[in-house]
Amino acid sequence: MIDILRSGTGENPSDGVAGPKPRLCLLVACPVFGVFSEPWIVRQLVGFKSVDLEVICWRLEKAANPTEMAKFPITELPFNLAATVGTRRWVERLYRAPSGNFARGSRDEEWYLEQLLDRVRPDVVLAHFGDVGLRLLPITSRRGVPLVLHVHGADVSSRLARDRWYRWSLKRSLPRFSAVVVVGSHQREWVSKQGVAEHRLHLIPCGVPVARFSPQRRSKREGVRFITVCRLVPQKGVAQCIDAFARVHREFEHSTLYVVGDGPERSRLEALAADYGLRDAVTFTGALNSQEVRDQMQEADVFLQHSLTHASGWVEGFGVSIAEAASMALPVVVTRSGGIPDQVIDGVTGYLVEERDVRAMARAMRRLAGSQEQRQRMGDAGRARMIKCFDTDRQVAQLERVLVDAATRTGSGSLQK
Repeated sequence: MIDILRSGTGENPSDGVAGPKPRLCLLVACPVFGVFSEPWIVRQLVGFKSVDLEVICWRLEKAANPTEMAKFPITELPFNLAATVGTRRWVERLYRAPSGNFARGSRDEEWYLEQLLDRVRPDVVLAHFGDVGLRLLPITSRRGVPLVLHVHGADVSSRLARDRWYRWSLKRSLPRFSAVVVVGSHQREWVSKQGVAEHRLHLIPCGVPVARFSPQRRSKREGVRFITVCRLVPQKGVAQCIDAFARVHREFEHSTLYVVGDGPERSRLEALAADYGLRDAVTFTGALNSQEVRDQMQEADVFLQHSLTHASGWVEGFGVSIAEAASMALPVVVTRSGGIPDQVIDGVTGYLVEERDVRAMARAMRRLAGSQEQRQRMGDAGRARMIKCFDTDRQVAQLERVLVDAATRTGSGSLQK
């Protein structure tokens, strides 16, 4: 039985005398830690109430949330998540073949992780993304530590399509995790088909700290300001947003579009805006930190995101920026893609349009541009929905219950190995 008594205050049930309050030791693993595009990881960690935690990652970025990241120990592993190549790749696959898990790490990496688990002695491990979960599964199984897998997007979409070794490994291994957490109903459906028991499958969207994204009075100005916040990659559909905005701008000549983010598509998108004669109407801000993003949303009137199912198989998991915009009482115009329909009530909190239907997107944008009353009504409804269904405190509490349950079931000997 795993010892789950940690430092704290309260009573020790073993002797009835005031003593340490039971606390879980949680080890959180993620491929990269501290990147701007994944603020939800840090939000989860600082939101946990009843665990002592430590973080491990394969690459550490120090750009996002440095103050909050300093609140817990972080270990950057001396290994590379990228697949081996050449002859070495086949040697590693032969080593992995008996387990059916071709995505597990090298023997050196597994030895290192075993030593780390022996030092930390976690009661439960939370692995973000499928590849990290598959690397940890052999070690946690040998040590008898419950492992909760948290999938997000590409790890259960494009990665499955392009990497058959990973696909085979994940499908075989999913039932072996103590619990699996997904962020969208479309993911829940796929994971359920892989044999994961219903009581071990949990739909918990990433959420958003609604209090941080509370709306303020917007500056008075002429024209409606649209905004999109995302990585500038094809699957985020910024080109479609610019196309739709060009149609709207013909009627609402004082309207503007702010594109917040950076990526490989930026030059092409800037050229596209120029081709439409929108050089003065479309502003590219580049990558911004979380406070700067909030400032930009504060000045906007309508949020746009035209997520696309990519040829690689990628689909949107949970639209974090969509949730942040709705929390700031912005009506949204977004696509019926991946997990987005879980977030938006069409015609109530915004508009859902089909992927690549630029005309429908432009029609929705015109409706909102022409009616401040409708923008206010939909924005208020969107914020109320975020408070009720997607606030970070609520989501983190649900995730924490999953982790505690996994550790408790293992401690009582009820977990199937």
